[in-house]
Amino acid sequence: MINKRFLGVLISILALFLVACGGGTPDPEPPLEPGYEYDYDYDYACEYYDYVDDEDYADEPYVGEELVEDVACEEEAIAGETVLDEPLVAEDPAEEQPVDSFSPPAPSPSFVITTGGQLTSILGMDALESIGFVDFSAYPRGVQRNFRGVAVADILAFLGIDPSAGMVVFESIDGFGTGIMVAEALDSTQAFIAVAEDGQPFVDRGEFWADAPFMLVMAQDAFPNRFARYIVEIALP
Repeated sequence: MINKRFLGVLISILALFLVACGGGTPDPEPPLEPGYEYDYDYDYACEYYDYVDDEDYADEPYVGEELVEDVACEEEAIAGETVLDEPLVAEDPAEEQPVDSFSPPAPSPSFVITTGGQLTSILGMDALESIGFVDFSAYPRGVQRNFRGVAVADILAFLGIDPSAGMVVFESIDGFGTGIMVAEALDSTQAFIAVAEDGQPFVDRGEFWADAPFMLVMAQDAFPNRFARYIVEIALP
C-alpha cells in the first residue's frame, strides 16, 4: 500500500508544479460598458460595418457584423460616383492684385543762383530752354569743341540780376569751384552753361552728370583751365 503521507507530499509537489507552469485560472475579462460601440469606417463606397453590443452585454459582449449604409454619403453621390471616389483637385491660387502705390517723380537736375549768400533762384532744363539754347564753339588748345547751352549773361538778364563788380563763382557737385569776373559773366560771347557736346546731352554720360549735367565753358579761353563740370551753384557777389 502507498503511504498516505507520501501520497499527500506527492500531491502537494504536483500542485506546486502546475502553478509554476501557469496553470492558474485566468482572470475573467471585464464586461464592456453599456452602449459602447465599435465603428469602422471604410474609405471605399458609402457603407461601413458597425459593431454594437446588445442589451445583454454581459452575456454577449460582441455581436455579429451588420452592414450599415451611410445615407448622408449616398445623398452626396453624383452620377453613380461617391464623393470618396472623386479625385482631389488642387485649387488655383488666387491671383495677387496689384497694390496701388505712389512713386514720386525723380527730381529734375537743376542748379541754384545765390546772391550775397542768399538763394535767388533754382534753374533746371525747362528754365534754360525757356531762356533759349544756343549752339557755340570753343577752341581750347586750338581744338574745336561744339557745345549747346545758354550764355550766363542771358541767365542773369532773365532773372533780372545786374551785378556791378566782383567775382562770380561756379561751384561743382564734387566740391570744385571756378571764379570769373563779373564783366566776363556779362559777356554773352564768353561764359556759357553748356548742357551738351557734339549733340550728346551731358545727362547721358553717367557719374555726376546725371545729377548735375551742367558745364561752365569759357568760349574765348585758349586753355580749358576754367572749364568746370557738374555745376550746382552760381554764386554772385
